[in-house]
Amino acid sequence: MRTIPVFYMAMILFVTAACTVGKQLETITTGEEAFREGNYTEALAVSEQTIRKLESRGRKAQGDVYSLAGISAYELEKYPESLEYLLKAQEQ
Repeated sequence: MRTIPVFYMAMILFVTAACTVGKQLETITTGEEAFREGNYTEALAVSEQTIRKLESRGRKAQGDVYSLAGISAYELEKYPESLEYLLKAQEQ
């Protein structure tokens, strides 16, 4: 009898994790579209929003999010921010 509740709890955790990863992928896609269009300000803003949201929860974004933020910041000549994000991307 106890295996059913454990199974459901495991499924809830899996779905929650999948939704979080899905949201990050959506952010990466939106940011990459803006970047490809040359809208580095939008790409950086989208990336930073995701990073802030996750870090406020004690988590880190995927490396791709930090990379996108770093490259976008570089294109905007925000070199200290760019370096910070690229170093975080390297850690992932």
